[in-house]
Formats: sequence, C-alpha cells, structure tokens
Amino acid sequence: MCDKPEPDNYRVYPAQVIRSDTKWPSLVAVGEIGLDFSPWILESTAKEWGVSVDEVKAEQRRVFSAQIKLAKERGLPVNVHSRNAGHHAIAVLEECGMLDRALLHAFDGAPKHAVRAAQLGALFSVPGSIARDDSTKRLVDKLPLASLCLESDAPALPPVKGDRTWPLHSVVISAQHIASIKGVSVEEVARVTTENASKLFRLQLKESIS
Repeated sequence: MCDKPEPDNYRVYPAQVIRSDTKWPSLVAVGEIGLDFSPWILESTAKEWGVSVDEVKAEQRRVFSAQIKLAKERGLPVNVHSRNAGHHAIAVLEECGMLDRALLHAFDGAPKHAVRAAQLGALFSVPGSIARDDSTKRLVDKLPLASLCLESDAPALPPVKGDRTWPLHSVVISAQHIASIKGVSVEEVARVTTENASKLFRLQLKESIS
C-alpha cells in the first residue's frame, strides 16, 4: 500500500505480479497492504481522482479486500498498514476470514480494537518509536506477549524523532521497552516474538532463541 496510491498501479499491479509468478520460494507474505485514512492522503487523492473522500475510502477497502483474498488463495499471511484506519482494517480482515493470518504493523488504533483482533488471532508488530510514543506503550500493555512481534519499519519510526531508523538498533529498543512493560527479560521478548513471527510466516529458523 503506497502512501499516495496511484489508481492504475495499486488496483492491478500487485495481483498481476503474484498470480503470474509462482517461482518465488522465498515469498512469505503479501504486504505491505492496507488502508491509509490520513486526512492529507484522502483529500489529495480525492482531488486527484475527482471523487469524494468517502469514495476514496471505499476504493481503498475494495482493493484491500482483493489483496487479502489473493493472499488467502496463495496460503500467505498479510502484513497490514492501517494508519488512521485501525478498526476499519480489522473489520475488512475479519470479513475476509484472515485476522488469524495478519500482522498489523505500527498499529495506531484504539487498544480495545487491537485486543479483540488479538483474541481472534491477529499479531501486532512494535517499532522502535515505542520509546517516544505513549499510545504504543498503552497498546503493548493491553496486548499479551503472544500477540506481539518486533519491527523496525526502517527508515521510518525511529526511537528518536528526526533520526534515521537503523533496523537492529530499533528492534533492540522495541524489545527493551516491551520487556519493561511486561516485566520480563529482553531475552524472553526476543524468544516469544521470534516464535510468533516464525509461526505466522512459516519460517524455518536455523537456531532457536533462548
């Protein structure tokens, strides 16, 4: 999902690529896909397309649903972008029967929606920006460790605003903050979140994390 979707590309291109190429053994997910209801995106896209904001939202939902169904056809999980559209994205995933095959990254919606989604099997990944974002800390507090993963979202969402995100550093920062909130060791956070990601993406790890 591009921050500024182009009508032709984001309606057609991803589906064409995945359906036409069946020789990608390393393909583990479809994403980043999702919804972005940021006012500036909705307004600029509506102006560019010559339609209403509600029509842009409807088109985003339609395309998101099509991409989820495509992932489901291929037996793949989805990595979901849901900026300013948390509960809307969860609703579409649930309609498509894919909440238990979804990772919602950098979720900025209400914790109550995340908790319900987690109860239905969704995972939520936490970037290094948790270091400066109280809303992410509240989200982590409400969700069980079994529903969390680590992410960097490099080069975005750095621990320090204005800096560039360095993946390894950012993931360590995220793990440290999750550990502090949950009252467990960083090693335990690393172990559980790695297991969560491995299960979702069906990764074969060479070594277990202890």
